[in-house]
Amino acid sequence: MEIYIPTRVNPARLHTPALLKAAGITFTLVVDNKQQAKAAQQLGYRRTMITPNVDNLAAKRTAISAQHGKGWYISMDDNICSFACVAPKYMRQTNLNTGDPSTHWRGIFNVLCSPVDYLDGLMLLQQQCSQH
Repeated sequence: MEIYIPTRVNPARLHTPALLKAAGITFTLVVDNKQQAKAAQQLGYRRTMITPNVDNLAAKRTAISAQHGKGWYISMDDNICSFACVAPKYMRQTNLNTGDPSTHWRGIFNVLCSPVDYLDGLMLLQQQCSQH
């Protein structure tokens, strides 16, 4: 599944690309112009998509969808500092007891994970959604 990261290439905000690059995950930075694409390349990010004349995030997402075509893709903020996912022992359960007041939800839904594990969880979700 393709990953797109809309950004204005502010080095202080580029946490997500650094995490994904360190994990060996391919992604595309979606920038406003050639200057931002050049700045991204100078920072070591080779895959860029330029969306000229787009001045807001909603329009940028529309441009991503048009470029990507049909099918699933992931769009991520550029400033994600860490990833969290559902605890592995609950990952494939379909009927969690949400009515139990003793359930400690943060321990179930907010478990730190690697970018690879996070994306694996999204792939699993995408497969489930595609089946229904």
